[in-house]
Formats: sequence, structure tokens, C-alpha cells
Amino acid sequence: MWGFLVMETFGLFLPSMRAELSLTPVREGLLGAAPQVAILIFSIPFGLHLSRFSPKLLTLASIAGAVAVIFFQAWAPVYALFLLGRFLYGLSLTVREPAHPLLLRMWIPARQILIANASIELLWSLGSAFFIVVPLVLEALGGDWRRTMQVLGYATIGLGLLWLLVGRERPASSAEGEPDAQRPVSIRGVLRHKELWLLAMGLLGVEITFSSFETFWPAFMLDRYDVTIKTSALLWTITGLVAGPSGLAVNLVVNRLGKRRTALRIGGVYVVLTTIPLLYSGSFPVLVAISVLHGMCFSFYPIVMTIPFQLKGIRAREIAVAMGFLTSALTLGGVSGPVLAGFIHEVSGDQRLALTLVGFSGLALTLGALFLSPEWDRRPDEAP
Repeated sequence: MWGFLVMETFGLFLPSMRAELSLTPVREGLLGAAPQVAILIFSIPFGLHLSRFSPKLLTLASIAGAVAVIFFQAWAPVYALFLLGRFLYGLSLTVREPAHPLLLRMWIPARQILIANASIELLWSLGSAFFIVVPLVLEALGGDWRRTMQVLGYATIGLGLLWLLVGRERPASSAEGEPDAQRPVSIRGVLRHKELWLLAMGLLGVEITFSSFETFWPAFMLDRYDVTIKTSALLWTITGLVAGPSGLAVNLVVNRLGKRRTALRIGGVYVVLTTIPLLYSGSFPVLVAISVLHGMCFSFYPIVMTIPFQLKGIRAREIAVAMGFLTSALTLGGVSGPVLAGFIHEVSGDQRLALTLVGFSGLALTLGALFLSPEWDRRPDEAP
């Protein structure tokens, strides 16, 4: 979670680094997309090959790599090296991804996976306070984005030490499905499930929207409405603080009723209706109201990430590959979103138009859910 929070703060640094790194809209888009490119390339191969290793050690290796790359980015004197650092940071995050489904499968009963994923979303919500801390640190350090990144690096070192002390694995002999954990895994066998393709389409669309806004929205609000970076960070924090509790509440209901397909159909429309309005007001009370509503749109994510655990006949390592496939789709949206928005902005000269157009891509989640079978509106314990 921490690693992705650090990655998503990039938009908060943009105004401070533009002059020094000679950034254009397309260059900014490439920086926003670079870590996503790494995740896109390596998610499936890492899910296939790293899922045989200890999830505790995978997580520790990921944190160590992230620390090294954060300090590299803080040092990078030119745009090309900073771009390389962004790519390597995405690579370090991808190392940890196979550990997530393995740890969930080790410790959480199948019927509670959705609640576990929603609880992780709640932790994300609490972590969203981080978005308001970063501008405060940046301001305290005189706008020095390099020193601010070094602070993030030291904080990540602390996280690694904490994981070393508290990280645990369940003994293989008592974990569900572990006897065949070392059996070969076929990507083709995993991707035979049509649900994965439909979910991937939805994730691709919503992440085009989210990644574009994460990269460009703070600077857009500053340029268009004179809304400060600190205020944008506060609005992000409000969104995040709403996302966790609302997501847990929604998914408790979904887990009880089993209406996963219906929730996803509504979710795509809701993403669009609560994202695009953020571009059309500079009024703080209005932005707070929209941000509160926008926070609720993240409730779909635990549902999407739980369905792979519930596919018929799927094994633990196959879940890691399935999650890698969905992560690849998510990151393809993360790659294409900032580049697409930056290109439209550069061609049209209108950044609000660019962000509005990419904002409609969230409807892909609704479209994909339209083709899910009725079984995904049944309770997990209900017979077909």
C-alpha cells in the first residue's frame, strides 16, 4: 500500500520540478506512466515465476528495491535519469504483487476474501492522509522536491524494518491449497476464464481516468482556478478518507447479498459522474462535496480483486497469475491515461477538454459487467 501511495504523489511534485527538468505535457505524461509501464510488462511474468517464493521475502525485496530507487530519483540530475527511476520504481512494486494473493489465501477463509480486500481499502483510506502530509513537508523544505523524496525514502526504510519484525507466513501444511503450490502453472489455463477479460476491460477504463487525474489534476486546478497544491492534497485526502469506510460498508452488503455484477454495473457510471465534475468548479465547498461523493466510487475495486479467488477450480498460484493479469490491465490504463491526456492537451491546447474526454473511459467497467454471467449476482454460498 505504502509503495503505491508514494507513486501516486507524483502529481503533487510536478509544479516544483517543471522548470528544473524542462517538462512539457507529454513529458509529464511519460513520467506519470513510467512506473505503470514496468508493472504492465512484469505483472504476469512475476505472478507466474515469483509466486513459488516466500511472500514475506518477496515483500521485503520489494521494499528494499523501492528504497534504492526513491533515493535514485531524488538524485537524478536530468529528465532521462528521473524517467528511468520512475520505471525502476514500478518494477520494485511489481516484485511484491504475487505475495498479496498468496498471503490472503494463507490466512483468510474464501467467503471472507471480499471483506479482507475491503478492509485493505480501508487502510488505503487511512493512508490517504499522506497526501496532505507531502505538501506540508515540501513546503517545510522550501519547495525542494529532492529533499522531500529523501524523506519518503527514509520513511520507506522504517516500513521495511517494521515488516521484517511483524511479517508472518502460515505454515504450508495447514494452508488451503498448498500441497499443489509447486505444480506448473499455465497462463493459457488461467486466462480461459472469460470473467478475467471482462474485469480487465473495466479496470483498463477506470484507470485511464484515475491515472490521468492523479497526474494532471492538481496542476490543472492551480493553473485554472488558483487552487493551491495543498488544497488539492486536502481534497485527495477527503476522497481517500471516504473511500475506505464507504467501500467497507458497500462490500459488506455485497458480500451478504452476492450482487457483485450489479455493483460493478453501477460502479462504472458512478466513476464518471463523480470524476468529471471535479474539473468544472474552483469553489472549495463544491469541491469538498464532489470529493466526498467521489470517494465512494472506489467501492468497486475490492469486488474486482475478489472474483479471481472465487473462480471455479482455481489454485493459489493461478490466483497470483490472474491477479497479475488484472494488474497488467490496470496499469495499461495507468500508462495510457496520462500519455493520452497529455497528447490531447498538447493537440487541443485545452487541458480540461483532455481530462473530460478521458473521464468517460470509466464506463468500460459498466460495459464489462454487462457481460458477466448471472452467477456473479448470487451469494457465494448459493448453489447455481
